[in-house]
Amino acid sequence: MSKEWKAQRRFRQQQSLQIQASRTQFVGPIPPPEILLKYNDALPNAAERIVAMAESQLTHRQALERQVIDSNCKAQQRGPIYGLVVCLSAIGGGIYLIHSGQSAAGLVSIISALTGLAIVFISGKAMQQKQLRDQAGALVAPPSKSN
Repeated sequence: MSKEWKAQRRFRQQQSLQIQASRTQFVGPIPPPEILLKYNDALPNAAERIVAMAESQLTHRQALERQVIDSNCKAQQRGPIYGLVVCLSAIGGGIYLIHSGQSAAGLVSIISALTGLAIVFISGKAMQQKQLRDQAGALVAPPSKSN
């Protein structure tokens, strides 16, 4: 090997390029304080604007959740009332049919209304118990790791 070739090789080794990359990640609406300070350096009052934006989003999300909960509660209150009205109408129709001389049709109407009421009650209780078991299992189970 020539001296010139060795010198070139040594020169290339010395000229090696180093690249270093880093990645920072955070979870949540507000970045860590160090990053907020960098935002402030780039744009005055940027940190205050970011925090205000996160607070505004939080208030908005809470208002939406409150509306959903309120409407669900109202629907749960109206559902049984509507069911009662339908059931009483069917029973009243059955009584009218029996009174009119059509006792078979009247009995079918009354029995089907009461059967439907019993099925809804039993399936509702079973669904409620299943939800309670699922919620209890979620409280006991360790959290799963996500990638």
